[in-house]
Amino acid sequence: MYEVLHTKVVVARHKVGYILRLITFCSTIGALMLFALVGKHKFDKFDIALTYALLIGAIILDTLSVLKLICSYWTVIAFNNIWSRTHIGALILKLKRGRWSGLVSKYNMISNCLDEPPEWVYTFAGYVGVRGILDKIKVCFFSTSEAVTEDVKKFLFKQLRIKSLEANNRRAAMEASSQRGDWALLQTSNYLKLKWSVGEYQYAESVLLWHIATELYFVKTEQDADNERRKICKLLSDYMFYLLVMQHNMMAPFLGNWHIVFQDTRAEAKRFFFKHSRTDHREACEKINAVEAKFRSAAVKGKSKSVLFDACFLVKQLEKVEADPWKLMSRVWVELLSYASIKCRPIVHAQQPSRGGELLTFTWLLMNHLGLGTQFYELENQAGTKMVAVK
Repeated sequence: MYEVLHTKVVVARHKVGYILRLITFCSTIGALMLFALVGKHKFDKFDIALTYALLIGAIILDTLSVLKLICSYWTVIAFNNIWSRTHIGALILKLKRGRWSGLVSKYNMISNCLDEPPEWVYTFAGYVGVRGILDKIKVCFFSTSEAVTEDVKKFLFKQLRIKSLEANNRRAAMEASSQRGDWALLQTSNYLKLKWSVGEYQYAESVLLWHIATELYFVKTEQDADNERRKICKLLSDYMFYLLVMQHNMMAPFLGNWHIVFQDTRAEAKRFFFKHSRTDHREACEKINAVEAKFRSAAVKGKSKSVLFDACFLVKQLEKVEADPWKLMSRVWVELLSYASIKCRPIVHAQQPSRGGELLTFTWLLMNHLGLGTQFYELENQAGTKMVAVK
């Protein structure tokens, strides 16, 4: 539907589109042949070479465009309509059945600090104005991917379904959708001690805080390697950090002063690792965990944008949780994920399936299916009938 509404696919798949594409392709080839046959002794060699390059380039682009059109899902659907009763159509659909790879991209804050290029590289990049591009290249190079397992899918579905069952009316559903950790913390007796981690920060800052805390606690609890909730937390934590760093269009409603907080936190972490000569990921996490964080940063040095040692303080508090800390943390991460998905603009979600899909988008679809979405509301028109309108 996104391609129908926002691209030229309808024209490209129409008979007129095929005819125009054929005419264009034949005209380009004809122009190349005519140019090759006519005398060119009056022309400059550079002009001749440039003309050949332009014509050949146009033919290559048209050829690639046709190949892309042939391999598109629209062609698969057309073949399936023609050969729906044959094995060929079934085989094509089987090969092209799913576009989402089932993977999510991952990156984490500690790696971001340890995988730094030499300082002169950043100095030069800042001088020529490509510092932001360099950061993105670094993330793309060092980020990894991981499969979303059935356990992760079942856990997400279970947690969102519980919230949908508790929300027995529209207002309750909208309130449940606006929770970004509070509902998960309320399930334990430690709510009063931990509510600062979600209530006193903007959303992006809270995600960064919980991301660092998750990474530190993950390294600290290697003996719990078989804990499924631990794996889920690690996956969602690294995925959400990747979205904040790379997918600005999806996280746009929350960024605010995110870059200031991120840069300050990264700068403090880099100073800490340089001071203690730590370049290994595990050793770096262990050194931070060794810090005696008895108070939050704001209580020690006033207003601080960095959340590095606040995350260390949060780890100390999570260790004192009566129940399994990973159970609590996994619920918090589901809420942080679902909050981001429901606040992301629908038009951005609509673009994702044609690009392969994102876990954030599928979470948004699931939430709307379970009645937790805020994108649609019901209006009663003057005639007394009900209609669904896009908010």
